[in-house]
Amino acid sequence: VIKWRKACFQNIYIAPLLVAEPSPPHDIWLFTNLAWQDYAQEYVELYGGIWKRSLEALSCLRRLWNDPEMRTDLERWLEIGRELKKLSESVQTREDNVLENKWRQLIAGCHRFHPARTNPDPVVFPKFPLSSSQQTVGRTSQG
Repeated sequence: VIKWRKACFQNIYIAPLLVAEPSPPHDIWLFTNLAWQDYAQEYVELYGGIWKRSLEALSCLRRLWNDPEMRTDLERWLEIGRELKKLSESVQTREDNVLENKWRQLIAGCHRFHPARTNPDPVVFPKFPLSSSQQTVGRTSQG
């Protein structure tokens, strides 16, 4: 179950697509393009048939996705993602140690959902100002 939960938080759009549930909101900051909804769509197109042939696996995924603890964690994860999106817009436009510290705190909060990651540095914004190539990391799912 721990690995399945971790997988759900790697891309929060895959599980609801597989179990025909409403998709979480898209107005959040995502740590990588592999977490975007278009990647989830592609995943389901490629591997959805395998899932559909395993009704037991789909049933297990549906129970996990609808589990009250999972829903609470998802809501907190989405809240952090919304805060990171707002903050990323501010952080990208100016250098501000307070905002950067808030950014690091929120990223650390995300690591609760990704227990294998212990060092938040790989996903934080680099020092300011960002070059155009650096701005592609940590884009929102809306692009």
